[in-house]
Amino acid sequence: MAWERHGAAPWRDNVLPVAALAESFVVDAEVADAIASSADALRRFEASARLFLPGDPLTLTLTLTLALTLTLALTLTLTLTLLITLA
Repeated sequence: MAWERHGAAPWRDNVLPVAALAESFVVDAEVADAIASSADALRRFEASARLFLPGDPLTLTLTLTLALTLTLALTLTLTLTLLITLA
């Protein structure tokens, strides 16, 4: 790996921030459509199928709905906080 030859920072310092970013990634309708249109290619490998095609369409729909609900709740919270701060 290039990191082994050229890296100065510990591996965890490189990976942990990226992992945190990945955990906060929201799958919106556009990303879901891209995954769905690539389903045949993703099924070719067990790891990609497990990661990107974990369940039936209802599971994906519920996940997207939850993500949207959480996004709206966060937006509302931030808006209310701003309004209270400005008042």
